[in-house]
Amino acid sequence: MLKKQIKRREKEVLIGCSIMIGIYLFILLIVLGVGIYQKQTTYTTIVASGSLFALIIGVFLKFFVESFYFLREFNIAISMGQTRKQFVWYYELVSLLEMFLMVGFVRGLWAIEEGIYYFVIPRVKFLVQTDMIFDWKRNTLIIFFFFSIQMLMQALLLRYGMKIYWGIWIIWMLLCYTPSILSTHSDSVIAGKFIAFIKWFIHIATEFGESFWIGIGMIASGILVGIAWLFLRKQQVTM
Repeated sequence: MLKKQIKRREKEVLIGCSIMIGIYLFILLIVLGVGIYQKQTTYTTIVASGSLFALIIGVFLKFFVESFYFLREFNIAISMGQTRKQFVWYYELVSLLEMFLMVGFVRGLWAIEEGIYYFVIPRVKFLVQTDMIFDWKRNTLIIFFFFSIQMLMQALLLRYGMKIYWGIWIIWMLLCYTPSILSTHSDSVIAGKFIAFIKWFIHIATEFGESFWIGIGMIASGILVGIAWLFLRKQQVTM
């Protein structure tokens, strides 16, 4: 079953990698052009923009495009008599493996990009260091948390359809406008309490070790996966 699922996803992965490489090369050429133009300066400060944009595109494809791919695969699999338990967990296992492979793929692109910059612009300085992005503990936590959110997103999309995107849009708008509202009404009681809570949370976070928060993050991811499975285990075909 796992081999069949991997076989069905090969084309999807190849298309995603091709798009990421295309974006990577496009941004890389732009940054090289700007860097060469400014070569007369003492130092040229650069971010590995090609790799960062490739990662952003990869995350976008995984979160949004794959959610719709999951809908199609779920409906086909269940219509053909496959059990929900078999399909969902094999599908999500392959998705999790894809996420780890994507991070490894971007890490390789990042190393190549840095090498090219050092060769073409010898006095280059990197604004973002490699270990700031690629730390295996943080990356593992982020991947599992992202995976759990994606699985919940797939379950909600199957249950409620496109209406779920309105909820995501509202949450996004709240996140975007909250800092502006707080800065405008910084003297209000609600804003003061919210800022005090953020400071308290940061203080508490620093009191515990990294391993503690990684554990909390993994537990939260497990809870989200459990909620998603509660939706999916009795989900009807929506075709």
